[in-house]
Amino acid sequence: MATTEFDIDSYIGEWGYSNRYIKSYLNAAGKNPVICHVCSGGGDFLMAINIKDQFAAHGSVTVDISGYAASAATLIGLGAKHTRISNSSFYLIHKVMSWVNAWGGMNEDQISDLITHLEKVKDENEKMTLVAAKAYADRSGKPVLEILNLMKEEKWLTADEAKEWGFVDEVYNTTTTKINLAKVSEKFNMMGLPKLPDFSATDDDSLVGKVVSGIREFFSKENTPIFPQSKIDQIPMKQFTLLNTILAVTSLESQDGKGAYLNEAQLQAFEDAISGKDHRITELTQHETNYNNAVDKLNALHPDVASAKNLAEKVNVLSRKLAEKPGVPASGQSENPLNQNDGVDWDKMMSLKHMKD
Repeated sequence: MATTEFDIDSYIGEWGYSNRYIKSYLNAAGKNPVICHVCSGGGDFLMAINIKDQFAAHGSVTVDISGYAASAATLIGLGAKHTRISNSSFYLIHKVMSWVNAWGGMNEDQISDLITHLEKVKDENEKMTLVAAKAYADRSGKPVLEILNLMKEEKWLTADEAKEWGFVDEVYNTTTTKINLAKVSEKFNMMGLPKLPDFSATDDDSLVGKVVSGIREFFSKENTPIFPQSKIDQIPMKQFTLLNTILAVTSLESQDGKGAYLNEAQLQAFEDAISGKDHRITELTQHETNYNNAVDKLNALHPDVASAKNLAEKVNVLSRKLAEKPGVPASGQSENPLNQNDGVDWDKMMSLKHMKD
């Protein structure tokens, strides 16, 4: 059975290794096995996702990483049936990035427009980062939160670490000669890339040169974003009126009409709404308890009050009872309101007609 082999050794995108380029090899291979040799710093996020899906649909693709795989280049390996990496190679995943190109003098309106644009880009990047994290989690079996934390660190993994994380299935030896990883790390740092682990080894300039020149070529392209965001057609979901009200939006947006992504701020809005509802329920419960206690105290004043059907009737009954004996002192009080011998004949005073009326 013939095996089809091809390379991805530069930028993944329209003007590099596109999904159409990959599709042509897979179509030519038919159902035969395919080996894709990877040494790439990544490229377009959505293009890499499509290539990953093509590999998964074919079902018999091996991704062979030699040198390094970073950014979008790591995504394509997630769709392979088997992913292997040489023991002297490196692996890097990170959150989705977009090129931000803004400078010069701006008035308040222009700054406001820029902030609105950047908020939209940030929201789209968050969606793509979550999609990527779920793909890494599905492959590795790790929790999505752990994957997101690793993406945030933006650090190079050794071949063994990549296997420990579950991103690759196999680490293989290519040579008995060890490379000088410290020298590779130094060259990576000169280009602003994350520092490699610091190990001692003998030098292999050919491999060092291959790794460094490949990364330099990738990052030398002007305005080249890593995982650049692309336009995504959104389907408005207006039927969730209560949720839309909480989020202060006209509608939720979905790529397939079956679900919607919520960013951290929107999740916090839900948390606040639920927390506020719980607080209001607690307040209502306390108000109800206070009301019942007040009614119990009213009922205890007189049987007629207790027999009244509602609070309004109870108050009316109590008012009538009070009006019937305006001159009668409260229960337990002396006929002498001051409870002292002040020289006043209170018995006579209380017997006067106007006091009785």
